[in-house]
Amino acid sequence: MTIDLHRDLDGDATLPAPMRSHGQPLLPRALFGLSGAGEIHLTTFGQCDLALLLINRMEFLHRADRLGCSVLEQVLPRNWLSLDPGRFARLRRYLRQLFATFEADPTLEQVAGFDELVSNDLIPLVLEALIHGGHASDSLPRAPSRIELVKAAQRWMEAHPRQPMHLEGLCREVHTSRRSLIHGFQEHLGMGPMTYLRLHRLHGIRQELLGADPSQTKIRALAAGWGFLNPGHFSRQYAELFGERPSDTLHRPRC
Repeated sequence: MTIDLHRDLDGDATLPAPMRSHGQPLLPRALFGLSGAGEIHLTTFGQCDLALLLINRMEFLHRADRLGCSVLEQVLPRNWLSLDPGRFARLRRYLRQLFATFEADPTLEQVAGFDELVSNDLIPLVLEALIHGGHASDSLPRAPSRIELVKAAQRWMEAHPRQPMHLEGLCREVHTSRRSLIHGFQEHLGMGPMTYLRLHRLHGIRQELLGADPSQTKIRALAAGWGFLNPGHFSRQYAELFGERPSDTLHRPRC
């Protein structure tokens, strides 16, 4: 089970820009990544403080049961959870103290029994926040489906037909993970996102060649403008897709 807490540790509720999970903005105070079986993805903007807690799921549920927190069965399947400011203040204060302790003496983590001591203090605070925030989670938007991620990527490609782009950059543009975007394109279009981008741009080049003046057009420069910097690779990919060379397209008789 992974629980991520995000909030600036100085207590200022205003962030420079929203943090996003799968493209959806998170509230200034939120827990996310509660579902052990679901994918966790976070996009941050600007500088922020981030605390990542990795807690064994069975141990966490066992402690919750001992503390009478059966409501967690309703909370854990979710991926976002709103957090009450008052309850979060105690957790934030404890984390600040814990970080300061580690900065002063990094060897404490190796002391026998230190992990147990931290767990006994920390997990009840996390449980308190989870239970209190469980009724407010409906105010957070649902994660977008894979088809929505694909459409968002397609819209970006349409709006930036010539901008150089790699897979990691495309994922950042649509605020999602590599896994979600690749699976979305494979599921709905039968190809990866970069293959789709290449085909999209090859079609754009073909449309330009069909309307261009052969005496004024340099195929190499046109291809480079669309991101194809290797003329040999471009010509081969173009011919494989359209069954003719770029020069054949350029010199076709105009109606």
